[in-house]
Amino acid sequence: MANRVVPATAPGGATVTELGCKQYPTNGHYYCTYQLSTGINWFNAFTFGKNLGGYLVTLTNTAETDWVYSEILTGYNLTNNIWIGYNKIAEPGNANRFRWITGEEFKINWSTNPSRAENRFNTGEPNNSNGNEGSTHIIGVGGNCARSWNDTNGNNTAAPAGCASGSVSAANQTLNKLIIEFNN
Repeated sequence: MANRVVPATAPGGATVTELGCKQYPTNGHYYCTYQLSTGINWFNAFTFGKNLGGYLVTLTNTAETDWVYSEILTGYNLTNNIWIGYNKIAEPGNANRFRWITGEEFKINWSTNPSRAENRFNTGEPNNSNGNEGSTHIIGVGGNCARSWNDTNGNNTAAPAGCASGSVSAANQTLNKLIIEFNN
């Protein structure tokens, strides 16, 4: 983390500004947030994280997810849609399924009578609309499904229509903020 150099531009050409980093005390990982000048697709976001020595945020347990939502999403006022490292992949002989890009499994403490499922997908999601949705983002604020997850096409640089509530909609907000996780 100490030797990390933030590039002036991300893959795809967007200019980059680091908003800050916080360390999650439980796993020691750092979570850094970035503002981009334009939207970025999932594949360029993945490459950006990899080039920094990190990866798109993975939320592998409820405590970590709650901390990221509180300390990172709220703490840095990240209101737009945000890519996460949960992507559909093909496994030989098996149907495509969502996996964390780190290969981790979601950890559940079964002794505590968990109240949440493995993910925070919005009702009816993931739905693989048009047969080409395999990348996941956290839905921006403003809609009636704010901060839940949605599957969408990884080539998108803005969120698809949906989740409207009144005159404010999370739809069409650019995917121009990133959370990159670092193991140290």
